[in-house]
Amino acid sequence: PKPMISPRTPGGPSTTAQISVLYRALLFENFEFFMSQVVEPGGQRLIVAAHHRPWIRLVTRELRALLLAPRDHGKSELMLAFVAWQFWRHGRDPGTGLPLAGDPGRFQAILFSATHDQARILFSRFRDLLVANEWLFGDVVPQRGEAERRLQLRWEQTGVRLANGAEFAI
Repeated sequence: PKPMISPRTPGGPSTTAQISVLYRALLFENFEFFMSQVVEPGGQRLIVAAHHRPWIRLVTRELRALLLAPRDHGKSELMLAFVAWQFWRHGRDPGTGLPLAGDPGRFQAILFSATHDQARILFSRFRDLLVANEWLFGDVVPQRGEAERRLQLRWEQTGVRLANGAEFAI
């Protein structure tokens, strides 16, 4: 498989060192670490604030969770990052973080929001997050053209299907 290259390696952002097995295994195991490594489309890392840590424990340990907090506390960003983490983990070896051979099956997530317009905005942010982190998602993000048709990948305003079988829709 193609090695993952991180924009944040020792030596500065221009350094393109291969990501170690230990780093990938930590990305796989620890959502807080994963979220701290993901960048927004503008290049800034996602913020993992102190109030996010109990939420992170909650969403990683429980099948169902409800986050209640005032606006602008990062609920949506945290949940979009959580879905991105689940997408990245799907079909990967927990010990190495490398893609597993064979069909990993499907992982599906659905985005619900107060309005359809709000859901579209959040979904657009999710797609932008995947694209901004090509160093992380490059092996599963759909490519345009013939390869996309051949792999039957979907990349639309209301849904995305990645090469590893992960799907997200509004």
